[in-house]
Order: sequence, then structure tokens, then C-alpha cells
Amino acid sequence: MKSVAALLLLAGSLGCVRWLPLSWHPIGDECPGPLAPTESIEADRVWQAQYRLRADGREAALTLHGERRGAIFVLVGLNPLGSQVFVIVQRGDEVTVKEHMRPLFPWPPINVLRDLHLAAFLEPDEFGDAWIRRNRTRAVIEHPECGTSAVVSWVSTGS
Repeated sequence: MKSVAALLLLAGSLGCVRWLPLSWHPIGDECPGPLAPTESIEADRVWQAQYRLRADGREAALTLHGERRGAIFVLVGLNPLGSQVFVIVQRGDEVTVKEHMRPLFPWPPINVLRDLHLAAFLEPDEFGDAWIRRNRTRAVIEHPECGTSAVVSWVSTGS
């Protein structure tokens, strides 16, 4: 009897998989582009920015907190309610996504890190195929190849 109940539970849950919201499934692929090595990011600094992404007919807003201490750069993305949606750790050229709450942010977090690098850490000749307009308070980034656009608005940078 227990095995029949378990089988029914499994069949029911498998049948519901296709009814999950779209955000449970990844949206888009990793967008190609440069990343600055950690050593080129100003040491012992903290960055905070508002980030807005448009892709695949959807929008998302995040608050980004970035910090470089020693050879490590950490980027944390929070949704508008303050829930942590991802944590990325960059050491040199190596990037690791430590956490990613896909239902809250279905796009690859590495793309957010790449946009932050384009907005703050790279020079115009390093942008690759991205189009960027930036000033001291904000950067608008278009990735025609990936079909995305993003705005990074600086809240604060400090030590």
C-alpha cells in the first residue's frame, strides 16, 4: 500500500512539473564578454548599485552589493524585497556561482557580473560586442547578440 501511495505521489509530482512557472526554468544563456581579473579591481572597496535587466520580454530589478577584499571579489544580488537571489565569487579569472535562487532570478548571474564589470572595471576597447553609454552615476548596457539590455545605477562606492 505504501508503494502505491509513493507511486501516486511521484506520478502526481511529475505531472505537475510542466505547470511550474516559467521562472523555474533558465531564461537565456550566458552572454559572452570580458571580465576584468580581480587584481585590476580596486582593492578594499565596496560597491552598491541598482540593476535593471530587460530580456526575453521580461524585466527584473536587483540591488547589487560588491566587495573586493584581497584577491577575492564577491557580488551579491538582492531582489526588491531584499531576498538574496545569488552570490558570485571571483578569484582572478575564475568565477563561481555559490548560490542562485532561480525562481527569483531566472537569468544566469554571470551576466550580471559581466554587466557590472562593463559598467565599472573595463575600458571601452575591452567591451567586445556590447554597446555601453556610461557616466559617473549610471551605465546603460546593450547586448545585441544576447538580446538583453541593462542599466546599472550607482548608489555608493566606498571603502
